[in-house]
Amino acid sequence: MCISCPAKILSKSNGYADIVDAHGRHRQVKCPIDASTGDFVLIGMGFAIEKISEEKYSELAEAQREAANACG
Repeated sequence: MCISCPAKILSKSNGYADIVDAHGRHRQVKCPIDASTGDFVLIGMGFAIEKISEEKYSELAEAQREAANACG
């Protein structure tokens, strides 16, 4: 099983995307899917694996924050 994280694409070039995740961390991931700057995606194992809606991004980001707070 793979846990994926919601993120927003800040820029994309040569098959890579600079993203910011729901926790504000910036990093570069491989982006083999049809997604553009400003799109929301799920990140798994260093890859953008699925494009998602902004609503879904917000929902998943909130769930991650709640889980992190519950763990201390």
